[in-house]
Amino acid sequence: MKKVIKLTEVDLARIVKRVISEQNDQYDPDRLYKLASTIRRIEGSPNKFIHKYVKKLPKLKKEGSDEVWTKIPQVVWQNW
Repeated sequence: MKKVIKLTEVDLARIVKRVISEQNDQYDPDRLYKLASTIRRIEGSPNKFIHKYVKKLPKLKKEGSDEVWTKIPQVVWQNW
């Protein structure tokens, strides 16, 4: 006999987010991310706790690129 489990939209979103994050690379403090896309992702996050980190992100240059890069603090990585 199969069991039916009811999920809310929030539950389903949380499960999908967890599965995707587990498939992606683990947190790497030395990895560089594009600053503009990182800021958009943080500002689009429903977790208002991490919004304060936007102003604290370092602005870095990556060799061979004209774009501005940054490193993401672990606290932001874990909460988006």
